[in-house]
Amino acid sequence: MYDPYRITVPLKRTGPRGSGQWEAISWNRLISEVVSGGVLFHGVPGESTRVVTGFGGLYNNGKNQSVPIDPAHPDMGPKTNGLMIYIGEAEAGQSQFIARFANAFGTVNVQGNGQICNNNVGISYNLSTAGQAGEFRPDILNAEYVLWFGLNALEANFPMQAIGRKVVEAVSSGSLSYHMVDVRSGNAFIHASNQTWVRPGGDGALAMGMIRWILENQRYNAPYLGIPHAKAASAQGEPNFTNASWLVVSDPTNPNNRAFLTAAQAGLVSASDAQASDAVVLDAATGKPAV
Repeated sequence: MYDPYRITVPLKRTGPRGSGQWEAISWNRLISEVVSGGVLFHGVPGESTRVVTGFGGLYNNGKNQSVPIDPAHPDMGPKTNGLMIYIGEAEAGQSQFIARFANAFGTVNVQGNGQICNNNVGISYNLSTAGQAGEFRPDILNAEYVLWFGLNALEANFPMQAIGRKVVEAVSSGSLSYHMVDVRSGNAFIHASNQTWVRPGGDGALAMGMIRWILENQRYNAPYLGIPHAKAASAQGEPNFTNASWLVVSDPTNPNNRAFLTAAQAGLVSASDAQASDAVVLDAATGKPAV
């Protein structure tokens, strides 16, 4: 709240996008330009004649609620869908007010914090685990090393105070060290054992590079990755297992392409067998497919 760089007035762009050129304007001017639109960037090179449609023009006294954006693509909805509303972490009451405004205006395009923040995480977890998990959390209390990509545990998280406290306690006791990968330095960098700065969007390349190095240098735990199920894990004294050894269908003409090969598909059991949907691995002793 007391940061000297905190934005307290509306800022309007006065230069090309990305130029970092802004001017402070009044709230009345902001409301006027947003509602009325017009040639709002006449002093910006390349935009001197560009007309921006305001709320009023987009709404057109309610007429555009029944005028399609594109008659050839009615699924895009009416012109009023041209209003996109992005909101942050709306408190109770705020989200309901915004939803009522959007509904009255005639747009379905309302996106909150979740759609641009946590939904992509949840979807990736869901797809990676075949719907078995929606979210993962590091076991901070028992972990010895944590690698965090773009997560500043001492500034934001779910819940920030609880996780931040556990991280500081674990680091202070000497039981945990963690590595930060981020585009900026935040509070969590203070206690990090190591830091890696990347360009925005470069974290994926870094992760793929790490995976490639691990594979090429065989720095993975092969015996553990070879454990295919819970029974085998118990026999080897491990608490869990992975799907790293499961065979995958690799045939573009097969409807199950890129899915795990099942025992029934491999012809090891009949389709009615209790093990029909079990994963298939290569038996280390025989080199043949097995359940």
